[in-house]
Amino acid sequence: MSEYILTKAEVQRVAKLARITLSQEELAKFQKQLSAVIGYASQMNEVNTDSVLPTAQVTGLKNTYREDSPQKDQSLNHRQALANAPDQQDGYFKVKPVL
Repeated sequence: MSEYILTKAEVQRVAKLARITLSQEELAKFQKQLSAVIGYASQMNEVNTDSVLPTAQVTGLKNTYREDSPQKDQSLNHRQALANAPDQQDGYFKVKPVL
């Protein structure tokens, strides 16, 4: 395994993207820690996956969504929908303006 060492400039770039300010001590600390994380993750490149088929998920789940069709007993007509409206005008819900 080849060890990858991040430069201080790379760590500063990550910090800038995260919108955080690092002191020189923190910069040195995170340079070492982030390099270790990348080194650990790079071990995945050493795994032989030639015989492994690509997959999006491994649980065997299929699409769990039902067909989007109206359910007659679960819908309201216009009058029923407005029946509990706190305020209505000309057959519509009346709400306070959003400014």
